Amino acid sequence: MVTEPKLRAARAVSRQAQLAVEPADQKTPSERSDLAGVGPPLISIEAVCEMTGMATSTIYKRIDDDGFPQQIKLGSRSLWDKEEVAAWLREKAALRGN
Repeated sequence: MVTEPKLRAARAVSRQAQLAVEPADQKTPSERSDLAGVGPPLISIEAVCEMTGMATSTIYKRIDDDGFPQQIKLGSRSLWDKEEVAAWLREKAALRGN
């Protein structure tokens, strides 16, 4: 079937618009990284809270009192090295056996 050029062009534009409107990344905050592939994986305070089961205020208190890993400031954002948080959790888990 032969289609008019204008109709073909309209369909192509429609397909491009559909591709552009596809659902955004459905990952949770802990799975997303704005710096993927550059340096250590950095996670947000929400992800740190999810990982540790602690509230935001407790995280900041533990930084001062308990040696919790210090945040990395990037502009107005505070991010944590995921491996440092995991290492801190492993350290605390090892202490419970003593």
